[in-house]
Amino acid sequence: MRYAMQRLRCRTGAVLSLLFATASISTAQSQIPPIIHNVFPFPEMLEAAGDQVQVDPSAVPDLFYKVATDLSEKQITLSWHLRQPGQQAENDVWRVTAKQIETVSYWPTAVVAMSATELIVAGYDRRGITRIERWDVTLPSIVIDAGGKEHLRTFAVARSEVLLLREAGKGAVCVLEINRGATRSVLLQFWDSRDIYSLDIDTATLALQVSATQQAGVLSLPQLADAYLFQVWSGDHISLGYTYILMNMEGRKMPIALFDGDRDGMIDSGLSVDAAVSISLGLYDGRQYQ
Repeated sequence: MRYAMQRLRCRTGAVLSLLFATASISTAQSQIPPIIHNVFPFPEMLEAAGDQVQVDPSAVPDLFYKVATDLSEKQITLSWHLRQPGQQAENDVWRVTAKQIETVSYWPTAVVAMSATELIVAGYDRRGITRIERWDVTLPSIVIDAGGKEHLRTFAVARSEVLLLREAGKGAVCVLEINRGATRSVLLQFWDSRDIYSLDIDTATLALQVSATQQAGVLSLPQLADAYLFQVWSGDHISLGYTYILMNMEGRKMPIALFDGDRDGMIDSGLSVDAAVSISLGLYDGRQYQ
């Protein structure tokens, strides 16, 4: 991958309980770094969800942005930040910032960054149609005004349609995640069925991977039916393969772990995870990830 990308899906006021448990994870050998982000339980909570994207330093040094959805306003905001050289993002020391607001005709429910310049956006409209789009993002340029002050000049995104859906079981998308085992593919979960599919972005092909109900030839996890998610974490576990952990709201339900053991882009197994299981499998041990 040409860029180093770290993503953090943010929901205001949420506690990133797994962040500290995974802080020691080494990402040097992993194509996609371990990711922890927050989601919101759709549709009851209309809080922003999004990604934090680190731009390739060779393109624009010290540049990153946060992309967030706003359901009530039907907007997606890209907040650009140019760090002071040598400063970390959490220090909030910026050379310059810029905010770019993109208005859409639907309620945006999820967004994920495939790269620093490509976003996948999911939403649904007033007709009940689920929409998935691909957004091409042009990185801003640095301009200097007559007084010598720096500014970021932003450019409109180019949007293209990936998929339109209007069928039972494929309602609003509540979880959207990069599929670590497949090129240009995402994993998504629909709110009404809670089923998890993979989506090939280029061919617009949906494939059912995990179902909350019993279906022939498909991995079944009934626990998905009542999952009330607030956090999703993924990483490359040394012995378990690509691992996706779905955290439940306020600890009312056990987390659900999904595994792509042979790293081929297909979820092979899954289970509810209590403290004993998480310890025995090393799910939250940063030394077990690459």
